[in-house]
Amino acid sequence: MTSAHNRRPAEGRGYRPPAPPVDGQEYWRIGTSLVILPFAAVLFSFPYFIHYASAYSRGVAAALGIGTDKQARHPQAPPDAGRPGQEPAWTQFLFGPVWLDVRHVVTVGLQRQWDYTSNEFTQIRQKYFNRGTDTADYSFAGRSAPHEWIDGSGRIMAMTMAAVLVGLLLLISTAVQAVAIAVIWALSLMAVYLLRGLDTIRLRIHSIRITCGTPGCYGSVAYPSYKCPADATLHRDVRPGRYGVIKRHCKCGRAFPTLLMLGSYKLQAYCPNCHQELLPDAGRHREIVLPIFGLSNAGKTQLLVAVAATVKEMLEREKGSAEPADDYTHRWFEEAVSKESLSNGPSKTLKMAQRPYSFRLSGSTGEIVVRMFDAAGEIFSAADRVRELHYMRAGKTFLFVIDPWTIPEFCPLLPSDQRPADPDPAQRKRVPVQVLAEVVQNMHAKNVNMKSVRLHVVISKADLIEQQIVEAGIDDSNSIRDWFAGPVDEGGLDQANLYLTAKTEFKEVYFSLTNAKYKGGFDSSIERFIETILAGEGYKI
Repeated sequence: MTSAHNRRPAEGRGYRPPAPPVDGQEYWRIGTSLVILPFAAVLFSFPYFIHYASAYSRGVAAALGIGTDKQARHPQAPPDAGRPGQEPAWTQFLFGPVWLDVRHVVTVGLQRQWDYTSNEFTQIRQKYFNRGTDTADYSFAGRSAPHEWIDGSGRIMAMTMAAVLVGLLLLISTAVQAVAIAVIWALSLMAVYLLRGLDTIRLRIHSIRITCGTPGCYGSVAYPSYKCPADATLHRDVRPGRYGVIKRHCKCGRAFPTLLMLGSYKLQAYCPNCHQELLPDAGRHREIVLPIFGLSNAGKTQLLVAVAATVKEMLEREKGSAEPADDYTHRWFEEAVSKESLSNGPSKTLKMAQRPYSFRLSGSTGEIVVRMFDAAGEIFSAADRVRELHYMRAGKTFLFVIDPWTIPEFCPLLPSDQRPADPDPAQRKRVPVQVLAEVVQNMHAKNVNMKSVRLHVVISKADLIEQQIVEAGIDDSNSIRDWFAGPVDEGGLDQANLYLTAKTEFKEVYFSLTNAKYKGGFDSSIERFIETILAGEGYKI
């Protein structure tokens, strides 16, 4: 007999068998999950956001060389042999490396985020999409295994939302960073050209020009090259730019200034064209370039010796100094002022082009460098060789030395015992006016503005024509000019053509009579000559 408790209920009219409780529970859970899925994704996106930000931060720290897991970028060292346009120096941070560093930092940070995403996605796939029957339940609200794909999808949505949010923030921050770097780079570029401009203005104000004294070059140097004081590597152009604004760092790591006004003159300077040494302190003080030209035996070298010795004596009287600016000049001067040389006269200038004689003058009006370029007269006996004298482009005062015996109109006026005994026939083929015309022609060919140049006509060997000088009653530039250009029948030298050429081509023309013979000292005419030359260049002793 069956008890009332175990009897089946009546299956009469209206009877509905109850739905299996498991199926009803599944439908309820599916519906609930679909409703709460967006909210759960938003909720879970915040932890993922923290994880993404943390992963990126760890990547940034590693890229900057912070922490145990370092991935710092190692800059590529400058090449030993520089390619055209490339200097053996480290590139300034804002002119290249900063963008490489930013790219490296962003790349490492994104890679850390990607690693985190990959690992998290693998765990979600294993937990929620490849469940076995005996795995633990990681679902929302204890869901059963068949519906855990909804939980997994929610987590993927949460990761996607966090990734998009972090990506937008990184994009904004990277854009802000790029703009800030671009602004700083633009300011640095302005500083580069400002510093270059100030240095150029300083050179112009002080009329500082640099001339290479190497024969075969004689170039005008816009800006010197310098060797690194540590490893002697030659840097062709050290001015502010890609390789440094205030300081430049050689590939060896040694830093040195980029501008003359910042102290680059303390380094050994080199000509950027021929790579030969320039004067010590090149570019620090103004250079006065004095090109000296004339025919052979005109007395050019003797005049230079007299000028060098006399200007030294003049400055020392005024508590100043005049010293050779380089070893070449020092050796020449020591030999030139020796007793033997003063007694017998200086050695004849070699026919090949020579280095200039350079002196550093220091007096009450400041410090300057005087560079006297002597050239053998044979060079001026051949028109094509005058083109070799590129240094004449840098001169603002030309010294044209004329031996009165080379003037055909003058010799017949001399007493027979004063006339040249055996004039050189080759020299007689050329006269001073031809030399001047060829110099002017070559200067025009070199695009030199002759109207910015002064010409000083120096009539040498005045001691040999003292009688004629006294008879002509000449002493200053104007009277010498009149005597020089005057007709022969009036006691002049009949050089009106030479004077007319000089007056037409040059800014100013001066005349001097000099006696460079040493007789226990040099003649007072040398002092007057020096004062006139330096005054024309704006320097007073």
